[in-house]
Amino acid sequence: MLKRSLPICLFLLLPVLLHGQSMLEITVDAGCSATLYKVADGKRLGGVGYGADLGYSYFFHKNVGIGVGVGFRHYAGGAQLNTLLDYPDVIDTDKEPYEHRTYLHNWREKQDLYYVEIPLSLQFRVPLHKINLWFALGAKYNISVAGHTAAQGDITHRGYYEKWDLTMDIPAHGFYETSDFKPSMSLRPKNTVALFARMDVGIPLTEHWQILIGVNAHYCLMPAYVLDGKDDLGFRNDKAGWADAHYFMTDYSSLLHTPVLSGKANPLSVGLEVGVRYIFNKREKSYPCHCVTDRISWFQPRR
Repeated sequence: MLKRSLPICLFLLLPVLLHGQSMLEITVDAGCSATLYKVADGKRLGGVGYGADLGYSYFFHKNVGIGVGVGFRHYAGGAQLNTLLDYPDVIDTDKEPYEHRTYLHNWREKQDLYYVEIPLSLQFRVPLHKINLWFALGAKYNISVAGHTAAQGDITHRGYYEKWDLTMDIPAHGFYETSDFKPSMSLRPKNTVALFARMDVGIPLTEHWQILIGVNAHYCLMPAYVLDGKDDLGFRNDKAGWADAHYFMTDYSSLLHTPVLSGKANPLSVGLEVGVRYIFNKREKSYPCHCVTDRISWFQPRR
């Protein structure tokens, strides 16, 4: 049954295929990006997202078509902390008990994610007087390529001695300030699926070429990485030579692995795009009919 129906379907689709339009486009874009997790004792940061796409579309109707392609995308996100890390009942270098306080001022960690994308979309065209409006709605399968994190900010260590009601700020005893600690580490994002939408204005240059100017939006339906919260936030390694004195802390780990970040790490981006589109073939134009009967009547003698 299937073998018999397939030729019939192809025969019925033949007029659509013959009268359709094929198009090829290249676009680049840039804009705002963020990751939608929750930040304790701080705020979420955005970054610059950007991408590039090579797309092919086929319009089986003058206003409706489908699109496929391949692309590259960068998502950016991050968090900023202004908080206090408190370590009570610890021992200093002179064996005295005290309370260690670590102040974070504008501590920022940014995450950069890189993907190769495979899009599939439904596309629409609205011809106007001299331009075309192009719309696309679809989904992209994002294949993880690379990622990394980078952090920096101001760190202040202080010691509070309750029995003397005294706060120590002597660097020689481990109570120092630093802004030179800038940890970074690699990150392997997870593959994900993103929904996207585009709107472009097509400005004709020639019969086949158009410039595209528009906007787009991308939202990942699945998290790019897991926020496991398995590590405490610590700065034991923020300055060489003081790891033993700050034995009660952990070394710095990305905020992605601490309870500071929670929820789901779903990236999104909104940006402006520009590009060019090439239309391979034009639809057949309709011409007025010069009927044969009119010619015959012209040659007939008048009575």
